[in-house]
Amino acid sequence: MIDSEKRKKCRDLLILSLEGELTPEQNACLNDLLEESALRRYYLDLIDLVQYLKDIHWPEENLVPVLDQSLWQQLAQDEKEAQTLILPSEQPPIELITDVRQRKTQLKSPQRKIPANVWLSLGSLAAVVMLLSYIAHRPRVPAQSIAVLEDSLEARWETPIDSDARFYAASSYTL
Repeated sequence: MIDSEKRKKCRDLLILSLEGELTPEQNACLNDLLEESALRRYYLDLIDLVQYLKDIHWPEENLVPVLDQSLWQQLAQDEKEAQTLILPSEQPPIELITDVRQRKTQLKSPQRKIPANVWLSLGSLAAVVMLLSYIAHRPRVPAQSIAVLEDSLEARWETPIDSDARFYAASSYTL
């Protein structure tokens, strides 16, 4: 098993060697690390991976020299000397509509459908408003005494509420 520090050091030294920035001391350190067979196999796998990526993803014929300083200087100089490009405004030509029906259909806004949940919410709100309105405006019925027992020995009515006193006559009720 390879130590993770040795792997990292091997990887860093490989990157430096691929970039051409490996010093002789670092080269000697890399050679010392590659004496282990497991680390040497790891180093070769890394080189194989780098070569695969270079061949597949960065073909040299399509590679743009991004780090070429003279190219960037030439591009900057060309940009400074270039003439201003005036682009015509691209507005579609106005189409005149002479047919009245076609004009009406163009001006008519499309009708939007109201979703069902909005209708359900409005219905629920209306039901709550009607319930609160009924509670607030319902007629209040005051408590009325229809008959009051004055004397339980002789059991008579105090005064009848209706004008028709014969239904409440004391003689018709006995205890």
